[in-house]
Amino acid sequence: MTEADYTQLTREEMIERLSRLEKLAESFAVTQKANTSSGPWIVSLGNWYLNPKTSKIVCSIDVVEALGYTEDDLRPDEEIDALAFRQMIHPEDLEELAKSIQKLITGSVQNLEISYRIKTKNGKWLWFYSKGHVSFRYKDGSPELVTGITFDITEQKRVEDLLHYQDTIITELQSLDPMTRTHTRKIIKDWLAQKIADHDTNASLCVLMLGIDDFRKVNQLHGHAVGDEVLYQVVGIINKIVGANNPVGRCNGTEFAVLLSDCTLEVSDVMTKICSEVAQTTFANGVRITMSGGFHHYTKETVDELIEAAARHMYEMSLGHTGS
Repeated sequence: MTEADYTQLTREEMIERLSRLEKLAESFAVTQKANTSSGPWIVSLGNWYLNPKTSKIVCSIDVVEALGYTEDDLRPDEEIDALAFRQMIHPEDLEELAKSIQKLITGSVQNLEISYRIKTKNGKWLWFYSKGHVSFRYKDGSPELVTGITFDITEQKRVEDLLHYQDTIITELQSLDPMTRTHTRKIIKDWLAQKIADHDTNASLCVLMLGIDDFRKVNQLHGHAVGDEVLYQVVGIINKIVGANNPVGRCNGTEFAVLLSDCTLEVSDVMTKICSEVAQTTFANGVRITMSGGFHHYTKETVDELIEAAARHMYEMSLGHTGS
C-alpha cells in the first residue's frame, strides 16, 4: 500500500483517519486475545490484510517465515497477487476458500472463518485457520480493507487425524471376533437388517448357516489351542468360497452365518462345496472334521426369524452326521 501524504489532509480528515486506525488496533487486540485461549496445538502466525479492489494480500513476517520464505524471497510488507496466492492453496480447498472470501466482501457474511491447506516453499502442506472481517468500507458500502489473523493448526489436524484413525481401528476391532477375525453376530444382524430394509424384490437374499459337527471332541483330544487354529482355518475355507462380497460372521462357538446376496453359484452348491472341502482337509495337529449347513431365502421374515430358519436346516443336517 502507498503511504499517505498526511500534510495534505485537513484537520477533520486527520481525526477521521486516526479514529479508523484506533478501531483497527482494537480489532487486532481482540484477535490476539482469542489466540491466547485457542489451545496448545494452535499457533498464531500473525495478521494479514486484503485489498478487495486489487485482490492483493499482505502478510506479517511470521506468516511469511512459516511458509519457509525469507525476507529476500518475500518481504512482510510486499503485496501478493491473487494468482500467486491461489497457486499456494491446496486444490481441494481452493473453491471453498474463494467462496468464503467472496461472501465476506459482498457482505453475505460478517466474518470469515475457514481452515485450508497451504503449500510451503519446499512443497510441504500446512493447515492454516484464518479469521477475518471487513475493517473499513467506502461511503458507498463497498469494502476498502479486509483484515484478519492466521493460525497454524497443522499439529491439531495431525492429532485429529490420528484420533480418527484410532477410532476407526477400535470400531473395526469391536466388529470382529478376535479368534476367527470374522464379524460378530451383532454386526451380521445389523447388516442383515439393512439388507432387508434395502431389499429389491427381484434380488436374492439368503442366510447360510454352517456349523462344525461335534467340535467338543477336538478340544478334548487336542486342546483348545489346536481347536482355535482349526476354527481359524475353517473360516479361511468359507471366505475363499463365498467371496469378499458375502460377509461371514461367527454366531456361536462353532457356528457361522453367511449373508449371500452377491453369489454366482446356487446356495446349495456353495454349502456343498464348503462342507466337502472342510471334510477333505487335514487341519492343525492332523485334525479331521465334518461340517453341516442349512440355508433359508428371505421371504418377509424378521432378522431373527431368517437366521433361525437357516439354523434349523443346519441342525437337521448335523443330526445326519452325528446320529444324535
